[in-house]
Order: sequence, then structure tokens, then C-alpha cells
Amino acid sequence: MDLVTDFKTWGGVHTASYFAQEDVRPNEATREIITDFRHTSREGTAGTGFKYNPNKGIRGECTSMEDYHRLLAFCCSALELKTTPKLTRIDFHVDCIADTRVQYHYWQKLGEWAVSSFAYMKHVRPRREMRAESFTTGTHQKTEAVTDGFEVSCYNKAQQKPDEGVGYRFEIRHKTRKDTTEEEALRKLCRLLKRLPDYAEMATEAQNTMLLERWNSTAPLDGSPRRANEFINANEHYFMTTQQLQHFYEAIGCTRKQAYRAKRNYCHRYKHVFMPVTLEALKAFCDMAVSYIENYLDESTAEDVPA
Repeated sequence: MDLVTDFKTWGGVHTASYFAQEDVRPNEATREIITDFRHTSREGTAGTGFKYNPNKGIRGECTSMEDYHRLLAFCCSALELKTTPKLTRIDFHVDCIADTRVQYHYWQKLGEWAVSSFAYMKHVRPRREMRAESFTTGTHQKTEAVTDGFEVSCYNKAQQKPDEGVGYRFEIRHKTRKDTTEEEALRKLCRLLKRLPDYAEMATEAQNTMLLERWNSTAPLDGSPRRANEFINANEHYFMTTQQLQHFYEAIGCTRKQAYRAKRNYCHRYKHVFMPVTLEALKAFCDMAVSYIENYLDESTAEDVPA
């Protein structure tokens, strides 16, 4: 499957948060662009925090930092800010639309693998990472991992907001602790994305450790035989690659030759269930996100219109 030919994708800044060292009140001219006003403090200084959505201007989707800054300047003027607001958070999203459930499953797998690679790289604590499914349909809703400085998530946008015309969303977020420009924050996200594939295989081995613990803890008390394939089917979303699958067979007692044969047979018999991906595909996925950020930073075709 090819990320370029099999999916329609696009990316941009979703929202950002700012802190102004003054009292800021909602304004009719910016009511959809600037929201979530709250009195707060930052580094001991009182002020107002607010959320900025550059895609709510009259042009719709913002595609460049030039437009981003122009619209923000318009909003600051309309709000009559006396100080320059400081960036505290910025989100960048990559969205996709596909034609089939299989394609969405492929995208979901890559997004979840990116999240688990981030969690492994940053030693994310269990309480700060999660995977959620719908109670009623069992479909995937969201997978995320969070640190004090970054968040990486993959979620089912079609289920969350069906009217927005987005299938799946991959999102990365940087939360700043000191004075940081939007460009600096986005470049940090690029550097993070480029490192994720380096931790991908270690992340799958960590998932195998968890799966082996689950396998052992759910063994029948009467010692009756188990069906490994049924267990794998029930936990398919944790198996990213065929190599990981083979290593799991080895972990539950198969020899290397037996594990190779079991992997091959499983992939053939359950090809409608198991959607394996590759490290090369994950690299392409992360490179795609990086390219969207770089294009957003480099784009200079904006016109001189305030909002």
C-alpha cells in the first residue's frame, strides 16, 4: 500500500495556545479564531491564556506560517493586546481520507506504531499513554502518549466528528516551557518525527513482552490446550510486523523454524484480519508528516489580506 497513491492526505497547524501578560476579553471579530479564554499565570506572572485556530479565518484552512502570523496579528490588534502573546503549545495534524476499511486499518497501524515508538523513546509512564475503543462498536477511537513537552496521537476522526470529512488524524504537539517561536516549535516536531523509526523495533519487542504476560495470565487453569492464532486475532492491533509476529511465536515456545512456519501460515490464513506494516512504511509515514511541516514553514504564497 502506498501513502501517496492510496490516500488523500493534507497537513497543517491545527491549533495553538498562547499566554498574554494582561487581561484579555473575547471579541466578536475573533470569536471563532480565538477561544477558551482563561485567567492563569505563567512563571509567576498573571495573565490570560487563549487558544488560536488559524483555520477559522475567512479563507478557511491555513496553509503557511505567513498566513498564520498575519491572522494572529489581526487577532491581537482586534483584541487590543498591549503585549506580545507567548506561545505555550502548538499542534500539527496530518489527516487522511481513503476508500476502504483496509486502507484506514493500514493508516491506523502506522499511526499507532509511531505513538508506541514515541512512548518507548521517551519512557512514557503507563498512566500517560492509552489506547481507546468504542464500547458499542469495538472500533478504534484514539491512541496517544504524553510527556511534559510533547504529545503524539492517532485517532479516528470519522467517528469523533463525522461531519468534518476526515477519516483518520495523526497529530503531534509541542508544549513549550520557555520563550519559543512557532517556527522553532515546529522544527522540534520535525526532529522528533525523524527519530521515531529508530525506536520502532524496540517498541514492538516491548509490546511482545506485554503480550506474553497477557498470554500467560490468561492461560486456562485446567491446563487445556490453547490456540495461539485465536489469541493473536484478539490482539491483532498490537502486532505491527511479521517479524514481531514470529518473535511472539518463539516467545510462547516455538522453535525458530516452527515460529517461521506458524507466522507464514497465519499471514496466509488470516490475511483478512492481520494488517502487517513495515519499518520502511513507518519511515515513509514519518517523512510525510515532516514534509507537511516543512512545506508549512517554507510556503510563501500568502496574499496581503489580514484575515
